[in-house]
Amino acid sequence: MPLDLINIIVSSTAALITLITGALVWWQTSQHFRHARSASFIERFNSEEYFSARMAVDRFAAQDPTFEAIIKAEVGQEEEDLERARLHVLMFANIFQEIGAAYRVKLVDRHYTWSVFGFLAQYYWKKLSPFVLRLRAIRNRYELYSDFEYLATEMLKLDDKYSRFKNAAPTSSSDTNFHIFAYGSLMSPASARKTISIPESDPAWQAARLYGFERGWFTSAPAILGESRQTVNLAFLALRKEHEAFCNGVLIPVSKKDLEKLDLRERGYQRIEVTPLVFPSVKGQVFTYIIDKQSTPPSTLVSAEYIGGVEAAAASYGEIFAEEYRQTTLPQPFPITSESYYFADPVQSIAAGRSRDR
Repeated sequence: MPLDLINIIVSSTAALITLITGALVWWQTSQHFRHARSASFIERFNSEEYFSARMAVDRFAAQDPTFEAIIKAEVGQEEEDLERARLHVLMFANIFQEIGAAYRVKLVDRHYTWSVFGFLAQYYWKKLSPFVLRLRAIRNRYELYSDFEYLATEMLKLDDKYSRFKNAAPTSSSDTNFHIFAYGSLMSPASARKTISIPESDPAWQAARLYGFERGWFTSAPAILGESRQTVNLAFLALRKEHEAFCNGVLIPVSKKDLEKLDLRERGYQRIEVTPLVFPSVKGQVFTYIIDKQSTPPSTLVSAEYIGGVEAAAASYGEIFAEEYRQTTLPQPFPITSESYYFADPVQSIAAGRSRDR
C-alpha cells in the first residue's frame, strides 16, 4: 500500500476520532448543564420561600377554587391580605413559567424534568388555570403564562412514554385539530347532529370553561313561527367580550367542513379563536361564536322550545354543570312564545336542520 494512502487513512481516522470525541464531550457537557439547571429549579422549588407560596396557593385554592377574590384584587379592590395572597400565587405560577420556558428551549433535561415536575406541573396548572385564564382576559395578554401551560401539556404527553403504568384508555376517533366551544343549543348532541357529522359512538363531549366572555340573550334572528306563520325576531344566546366574566360550555371536536357548516348555522355571529382562554387545554385550535355588541331589538321574543333545549342540554352534563350554566347566563328579559319556528333565512334554516313544515 502506498505511503501516501496510509498517511491519508491515518489522518482521516485521527480526524474522525477527534470529531467523535468532541461531539461526546459536547454532549456530556450539555447533559451536565441540563442536569445542573434542573437541579437548580428543584432547589428553588423546595426552598422555604417557595414552600410558603405553595402552601398559600393550596390554602387559597381550597377556600376559593376560582380565585375570585384575587381577581377582584387584580382589578383594583386591593386588600392587604389579598395582595399578599396574589403575590404568592403569581410567584408560584412564575416558577412553572420559568421551568416551561427552559424546557421549551431545551435548557433542562426532559426525563429529569418529568420525573420531578411532571405531576406537579399538571396538578398546579389545573389549580391555577382559573386564575391564569381570567388574568389573560383582564390584561388582554393571551400569551400570559403560556410556557406554564405548555409545560403541563408536555408533561402529560410524557406520562405514557416514561410512566411504569401506561394509560390504556382508547383514543377517541374524533381526535382533531379543531374544536368548537359550544355554550347554547350546540351543547345538545341531537341539535349539533342536525348540522355536523358526529358518530353515535363518540364519547361525551368535554365540559369546559371560557374566560373573558359573558353569556346572555344578546342577539336575534328573523324567524317564522310554525303555527301563526308570523315573522318575528327571536332572541338567542350569544357571547360578548367581558374581561372579568366566564361561562361554561362543552368542547366539540370538529373538522374544517364542520366549521363551514356551522358558519351557515350561526349567521349573524362572528367565529373567533379562543384557544388561550379555554380550560382544559386541548390539542389544536378552539373556536367559538360571539357578537361584537348587543344587537337585539326591543320587540324580540324567545322560543320556549329553544330555552328548554338548552337547559336540557346543560342538565345532561350533571347538576353542577347545570347550576354553573344558570349562574353564568344573564336572565332573558323577553316574552316567550310556545310556537315552533324556522329561520326566515332558508340557508340558515337548512343548516340548523329546521324545516318549513314544522
